[in-house]
Amino acid sequence: MATAMATEVAALRRRNEELEREVGEARAEAERARARARAAEEAEERLCAELGEIEAEAAAAAREYRAHLRALADELALARALLSSSSSSAAAAAMARC
Repeated sequence: MATAMATEVAALRRRNEELEREVGEARAEAERARARARAAEEAEERLCAELGEIEAEAAAAAREYRAHLRALADELALARALLSSSSSSAAAAAMARC
């Protein structure tokens, strides 16, 4: 009876050690997963910040481009007006010579 009990106790101790080892491995894996999650969150925050900066730069570039286009359109309108008034003056001068 004592031998059977000692054998059972030994088996229970071995099983307890196995379970403790498994729990330790599970805890270590959980900690690694938490570390990976933290790293992913930090990377996401960095990417969001970079995206915000890029969006701001893109908006500024679009504003500059629109302003440049407006300036070119104004310059073209002025050139057309000058050409129109110049050709009208030339026509009037030609008529006056006749």
